[in-house]
Amino acid sequence: MNIREAPKSRYAVGVFGSRSIFDERAYKIIDETIKNINKYVNVTHIVTAQEPKGVCKIAQTFAKRNSYCLELHFINPKKYGTGIFHERSVDIINASDYILLIHDGESQGTINEWEITELLKKKHNCEQISASEKQDKVAEIKIVNKQKVQEYWQQDDGFNEWMQELKEIYDPEIVEQCGESHWRTFYEKGMSAEDTIQELQDEI
Repeated sequence: MNIREAPKSRYAVGVFGSRSIFDERAYKIIDETIKNINKYVNVTHIVTAQEPKGVCKIAQTFAKRNSYCLELHFINPKKYGTGIFHERSVDIINASDYILLIHDGESQGTINEWEITELLKKKHNCEQISASEKQDKVAEIKIVNKQKVQEYWQQDDGFNEWMQELKEIYDPEIVEQCGESHWRTFYEKGMSAEDTIQELQDEI
């Protein structure tokens, strides 16, 4: 008997940011972002890079303190060679449903990650704070734009209906186990729920 039950759903927030930002302001931005998203869907995973200091380390601390599943991605020199950082970023973005970037206004790495996020058309938000400002008040930090978050989920009303239809014609438990991000790829291709199941059955 399998004692462990598969998670009913997975919603992952990927976090990128500058190495120069390592104080509580970044932690508060992550916290407020997750709280806003949790109004619409339950965040289950925090995804980030293992090696960098700064924002990525703060994201790891946040996940541990708040009991979120922490998914860490590593550079892989043997597999990717000179493209290790780019490929790690792509892996993180593909593993996430929403991306949060915290930028110091200068670092090129975070700009590159933002550009990849845009290219892959992933839902995201980018916050900019100065690395030298240590005592910013939370009220002075630009947190996730609530209106944009609301518009995002209003846009997804059609997807929710599509998911409901999928569960009516296919095993609901399997649909939940695969996770929303898996099915979203079919939805964004313009495929109907029925065509999606047919394609999967044809591949088996």
